[in-house]
Amino acid sequence: IWLDPINAKVILNEMVEHLIENDEKNASIYKSNLDKALKDIDKLISDVKSELNKEISFIVFHDAYQYFEKRYMLNNIGSVTHRVGHASSVRRLREVRKSIKKNKVLCIFSEPQFSPKLVQTVIAGTFAKKGALDPLGAGLVPGVELYFTLLNNLSRSLRTCLS
Repeated sequence: IWLDPINAKVILNEMVEHLIENDEKNASIYKSNLDKALKDIDKLISDVKSELNKEISFIVFHDAYQYFEKRYMLNNIGSVTHRVGHASSVRRLREVRKSIKKNKVLCIFSEPQFSPKLVQTVIAGTFAKKGALDPLGAGLVPGVELYFTLLNNLSRSLRTCLS
C-alpha cells in the first residue's frame, strides 16, 4: 500500500492524529510537519506522473506494484512468478515469453532481493531488456527522504528501462 503516495498521505494523517493524542503539547509541531510532508508528497505525485510513459508494456518479477501502477496508470501486463518463494513452472515461463512477444514488452523487471537468473532466462532471445525495481528500498539509508527516494527510484528505473 505504501507505493501509492495517496495512501502515504492517509497513513501520515493517521499517525499525526495518534501522536497528538499522546503528546498534545507538541501538536503544533506535528501539524506543521504534516503540512510540509503533504505538500512534498503532492509534488512527488506530480513529478513522478510527468516522468512515466503509460503506453509501454512491461512485466515485473512478482505482483508487488499494483498500487503504484494504478496510481500512475501504468501498463504492466503481468509478472514472471505468481508467488514469491515458489519456483515458476516451465509452462509459466513459456506463457511469459509468449506474452513478451505478443504484447511487444520492452522491459522485464527483477528485484534486488531475488536472483535475476529467472528474468534473464525469460528474456533470452527476445528484444525485452532487463531492469530492476526495489519496492522495499533495500539499499536505501533510513531518514527523512527515504520515501521520496524510494518512489523516485521506482520512477527512474521504469523510465530508464522503458525508453
